[in-house]
Amino acid sequence: MTLQEYEELRVRACPVGASRYLLTASGPASAAEVRRLDEAGAAGCAARWEKLVEVESGLAPTGGRDTVVGVRELGREVHGLLFGGALGPCLEQAVERVKGLRTPRRLRVRFELPPRMRQLPVEALCAPPQEPMQDMALNPELSLVRSLPGQPPWGRLPGPESPPSRTRLVVAVASPEAADLPPLHAEPEVAALLRGLPDVAFEVTVLEHASRRSLERELVSGPALPTAVLLIAHGAYDHERRTGQLCLEDDGRCDWMPASSLSGLLLSAPQLRLVALNVCFGADSTGAEPFSGLAQALIGNGLPAVVAMRGRVTGVSAGRFTPVLFEQLAANRTLDEAVAAARGGMAHLPGHTAIEWATPALFVHEEFRHGRLFRMREVRDSHETPPDPVQAGARAVRLVESDDGNVTSADVMAAARHLGTLGEWGQVLRKLRIDTERFQDEQRRMCEEARLERAWPAVRQLCAVLAEADAEEAERRLARLAAEPQGGLPESWAACLRAEVAELGTLAGLFGEARAAAGRGEWRTALERCEEVLAVRPAGFGGGAGVTGLRTAAEHQVRIDALVGEAARLRQAGDWDAAERVYGEVLGHRPDDPDLLAGGAYASGRAAEARGHWRRAEAAYVRCPAGRPASADAPARAALVRGRAAADAGDWAAACAEFGAAARLGLVDAGWSGYAAGRAAEAAGRWAQAAEAFAPLRDDARFPDGTARLLLARGCAAAVEADWPRALAELDAAESHGCAVEPWRGRARAQVYARAVEAESAGDWPGAAGLLAALPDGYRDVAARAAYTAGRLAAAAGDWERAAEAHGAHGRGGAAPLRVGPVL
Repeated sequence: MTLQEYEELRVRACPVGASRYLLTASGPASAAEVRRLDEAGAAGCAARWEKLVEVESGLAPTGGRDTVVGVRELGREVHGLLFGGALGPCLEQAVERVKGLRTPRRLRVRFELPPRMRQLPVEALCAPPQEPMQDMALNPELSLVRSLPGQPPWGRLPGPESPPSRTRLVVAVASPEAADLPPLHAEPEVAALLRGLPDVAFEVTVLEHASRRSLERELVSGPALPTAVLLIAHGAYDHERRTGQLCLEDDGRCDWMPASSLSGLLLSAPQLRLVALNVCFGADSTGAEPFSGLAQALIGNGLPAVVAMRGRVTGVSAGRFTPVLFEQLAANRTLDEAVAAARGGMAHLPGHTAIEWATPALFVHEEFRHGRLFRMREVRDSHETPPDPVQAGARAVRLVESDDGNVTSADVMAAARHLGTLGEWGQVLRKLRIDTERFQDEQRRMCEEARLERAWPAVRQLCAVLAEADAEEAERRLARLAAEPQGGLPESWAACLRAEVAELGTLAGLFGEARAAAGRGEWRTALERCEEVLAVRPAGFGGGAGVTGLRTAAEHQVRIDALVGEAARLRQAGDWDAAERVYGEVLGHRPDDPDLLAGGAYASGRAAEARGHWRRAEAAYVRCPAGRPASADAPARAALVRGRAAADAGDWAAACAEFGAAARLGLVDAGWSGYAAGRAAEAAGRWAQAAEAFAPLRDDARFPDGTARLLLARGCAAAVEADWPRALAELDAAESHGCAVEPWRGRARAQVYARAVEAESAGDWPGAAGLLAALPDGYRDVAARAAYTAGRLAAAAGDWERAAEAHGAHGRGGAAPLRVGPVL
């Protein structure tokens, strides 16, 4: 049977930033664009696919939704993610161009997706309703494959001249008796394989109750033939270890084998070329570790191809899939054709599921391009050999590269196509340096494809640099791409990359400004620059925490700066309690800022001072760092509150010393300094100094006893100076303000009385009257003496009526007769 040839449309997604990808298509059509693809969206699509399979399998309620409609909606969402932009026309263009070739071919759509996008269920791809390509995986003209990198596979692939041979198929069945694992019922599937595969093509070995030992023994010691392995077993995904695992048997018990170990065991077969996994979750993996699923682990270790079920699959569907797959391979179909036929067999099961056709996935090594894994022996009616495109291509290369004879343009094109399947794109370009009218369009497209594929490693490296946000290196790499001697990228690709590099330069400049502003503590500027970057790249920029992390830090610091401003406002308003609280919050975020430490300690001191907590205030002031404007007068205030504490303790000498220290440091509290000085002088009996100190405090509301103490000090000072009338007047006034004036006032009264008597004796009636007036009437015989003195003054003035009245009053007072001088 003639081998079916395929043209490849390579669809690639390469990360260039957070949730930002360069999407490209190359092959019969080409395009490039940068799009935002949400990794969570890919995971969501995968989860929706699993949900649809559960519903279809009767493991979850339908919710009133038709699963066929659900799969098409999901497929259209995947189509929108990958083909909703510039790549949209490429699929249709590629199909039309492949049909228009002189030798019609089919189209293989090869998806090279990064780890975080590999969860996309591309097998469900479905074009929008108005477009022709619905349920693409069921279109026989298309093959959807997943391409993965890995170690070189060439030792496991047939050469162009390899003779047809039998292929060994090892069917390993493991269904241990475990309470949590249902039996697999693999017998119908195995029977169908044994019944449908011709002995001339396949040597089939069935391992029942497959264990590690039996599987390894069969793979290592079996015949040296091209080998395929079909694993029928339970699979699971170990989320803790982040790896797929498969359940083999060990004396009837479960033996869970990690994907990495199982891949090593399978690859011990030197000519192993294909593994088919009839295993739940056999192809499942996580975005963080792409080779954690068994399918990915095998490809990564150099296996050319894996066919796996991406999730749950019913026994009926699996039993139909694998027999058809291997029957098609036995007929020398390409792997693409075999998978397509087997998938189609799953799509038409009356009374069974209608969506499981999207479960099988074909994984191929990135360097496996022509689709032929085996050259099977066939039974033919003659010895005529049907055309073999791989052999024909290799012979065309030898012919074109030989030194003798002419070659046709068809020979050159065949050689170029074959070199393309080998990835020899430089040679493709060299071979196509010809003038041909017959293949002009195909030659032009093949040259463009070769240039793109030859440039792709450099484009991928540029993408990595873009993802790291290294603007300068990106510009250098773009310049090298543009200077490619054999022709640069198509303008659509070049324009896309130029725009991305230019945008990166702009954003990198803004990000640099943001970081510089942050380094200077200019957080609002840093925040503004971050917002400018995120307006263009909302998913982030700069690798790691990048601009998102810096914006978060800047927002935090701006909020703190606002608190710092609020603390300053409260200081200015003298609201020290509130200032203390705000400083406390700020210092929770900036505990080592000396200015904030000074401001916080100072506010605590002022708040405590306002509440009269002198020792607490002193401790706060002592904590203030030296030389900070926010706490410049802290030493003076510390002295001031020590003075207040001493005053409260009645230690007026110490209080005076501390108030003096505060004054020397520039903080003068005239009221308390004067009061303490007055109290200290008062205690020392320095009444004149006390009076001088108390004088400014008269009627000062801070010192309720200030006036009384001023009057007392004046009275005592007058007494010390023997100015008894003034002393008595000041002391009487002091008493009226609640001051205790004894024994000073008793002494003053006695002295004033004695002086009054002396004045009487000397006939100094005005003097006597004045002195007696300073004394209360009830003091000794002051009332009688005052009346007598008043009478003498009236007589002296010739006012005999008043004199008589005064003497009468003196007589009525019952006072003893007074000795008086002669009446003049």
